[in-house]
Amino acid sequence: MKYFYKIDNGKLIRGTGFKIPEGFIEYDKDNPPQEFLDLHNQELLEKARQNKKQEIENNFKEVLSQGYVCSNNVKMDTKYEDIQKLKAGYDLAKNAGQTEMIIRDYNNINHILSLNDVNTMLIDLGFNYQAQLAKLWNYKDKIEQATTIEEVEAIKWED
Repeated sequence: MKYFYKIDNGKLIRGTGFKIPEGFIEYDKDNPPQEFLDLHNQELLEKARQNKKQEIENNFKEVLSQGYVCSNNVKMDTKYEDIQKLKAGYDLAKNAGQTEMIIRDYNNINHILSLNDVNTMLIDLGFNYQAQLAKLWNYKDKIEQATTIEEVEAIKWED
């Protein structure tokens, strides 16, 4: 069995077989050339980065799914869509000239709140969402800056 590779547009293409295809270079599987090892290690690092980014995105979604307690002690859903729905309801109530509206909290309990209270909640929720988003971006930047698989694996979402 022969082991062979070629580099095509910076990507490592590997193969095995009894005949080496045109344009490929044979190598000793127990002692591959440095350019092969460098590209192989870069591919492993990129795969580790992709996996870690997915893990961090899942952590971000998990944090948002746990809700957030606003300054008026009402716990609310905090996914972007949830905040947008609350904002849409607030805008509708405001444009209709209402001074209060009914909201449903994280635990599915209804509250009658003033529009001022709801506006404060929207600000609280917005700041919380932006803080979590900034944290996500920071982790993604750290992942991109990592130069080894060990550095990538050491990155953990912390509350």
